[in-house]
Amino acid sequence: MNEQKQPTTTAITQADEQAVADAAYDKIRRRAYDIWEKEGRPTGRQHEHWAQAEREILTDAGIAAGPGTLERQ
Repeated sequence: MNEQKQPTTTAITQADEQAVADAAYDKIRRRAYDIWEKEGRPTGRQHEHWAQAEREILTDAGIAAGPGTLERQ
């Protein structure tokens, strides 16, 4: 018999992608909070702290992304 094998692939579901995005968001959020605390808890700089944390976390993961990539509204 001539059986054709289906290619083996790993399907990434939307739920998987959301779980990864949520984990990255939480890691960035925690890092932004650490930055804020280390800078004396200044007001009005949350976007700067988020952007710095995002750059650090995504760079460490080897991901190139623009500012605000994972920032939630």
